[in-house]
Amino acid sequence: MRNPGKTPPAGSSAQGYHDNQNSPDDRIFNGRWGGNLGLNTDAPPIVLYHPAFSQFVQDANNLSLDETPDDIVRDAAELMQFLAVIDITSEPEHRTPSLRTRLGSILGVTFRDVRNADGTAADGTALVSNAARCKSCCPAFIISIAGPWITISGGVFTDKIVVQRLSHLVWCSTASTFESEHVYRVARLFYALRMAISNLAKWYLKIFDLEPCKEDDPKHVRYFPFITSYRSGNVDEVFFRYEEPLEDDARCVVFLVRRLRGNAVDTKEDDLVVLAPQLFHCEPLFKDAFDHLPRIYMVVMEYIQAPPLNVVELYDAAAVVMKEQVRTALKLLHEKGIVYGDMRSQNIMVYGDGQVKVIDFDWAGKEGEVRYPPHLNKSLKWVDGVVSCGLIKKEHDIGMWEQLCTPM
Repeated sequence: MRNPGKTPPAGSSAQGYHDNQNSPDDRIFNGRWGGNLGLNTDAPPIVLYHPAFSQFVQDANNLSLDETPDDIVRDAAELMQFLAVIDITSEPEHRTPSLRTRLGSILGVTFRDVRNADGTAADGTALVSNAARCKSCCPAFIISIAGPWITISGGVFTDKIVVQRLSHLVWCSTASTFESEHVYRVARLFYALRMAISNLAKWYLKIFDLEPCKEDDPKHVRYFPFITSYRSGNVDEVFFRYEEPLEDDARCVVFLVRRLRGNAVDTKEDDLVVLAPQLFHCEPLFKDAFDHLPRIYMVVMEYIQAPPLNVVELYDAAAVVMKEQVRTALKLLHEKGIVYGDMRSQNIMVYGDGQVKVIDFDWAGKEGEVRYPPHLNKSLKWVDGVVSCGLIKKEHDIGMWEQLCTPM
């Protein structure tokens, strides 16, 4: 970490948390922000960084999961009774040891305080092992408890601190005489977490064989998703290497997108070859758990060593060629009833003398069916008619294309 930030007591106060999320260096990427709209706190789905996260989410929601062991069900029931007590006679630190013992029994782990040599409480930011930090994204499960409510989150260190919720806020008590099934649901949640933690612990024993990250090395594996291969048809497994951090960068050739609309990314048709680099692979991730995990598709495309339009300067002749190339691409899509939706300069790659390839088709689809995302970036200059959740229309594509052409 570049900056140790606030100590846990200071950072956990409402004011401290607010200030932290307003800091470009200290903010946690968890979707919460302190009012500064210019500071984004969204990050790629955390399930992409370690399989233990997706394993937990799938198992916690898998009704066909092997029967939860009786001892875990009993321990979960006792924990629920413990959490249901409104205790006004003891300080929180007096209940914590008992809570940790109960949780530890369910999860098969031991909770302990780590203190400095002088007996003072250690700063959590100083406890991250350098060996693990330099070789991995340090995946961890976070258990948050407030009264009888529990939620499970995941956390990783990439080039930023990312924390995301992996479960709903779970009511860990019973308010009816007919809630036995709820006890089993809570027990299944803990059983799923126990198995995921066990696998994560085994993984940590292996990371010391990995090459450590050199200082300021942007290509180390700890910055990237754990998925590094794909299968295409009858071809053997194909392995790839990430070259750039996972951001909105037009030079990426492995895209992780929220949705796909079939023909919009099928560049195998001759008349669509001008639209995008060659498509090698397009399959959903976590396809067996779409109800509980993000609907993410992995799109592997040909690498084109060319910059996006927003970082190049085109002379008049090249600009004319570029305009016609993009207009032709839009025309081909529109003739098939497909709208593109995201006609921005970073999605147009320029090579040669104004030749272009269009990338990032995750908003594209049939006109009249596909819509803009709920959180459309309002700081960008969209044409009239473009609104969050609104239908994507052909005239929007054309208007955005004309807007791109205007300053050239």
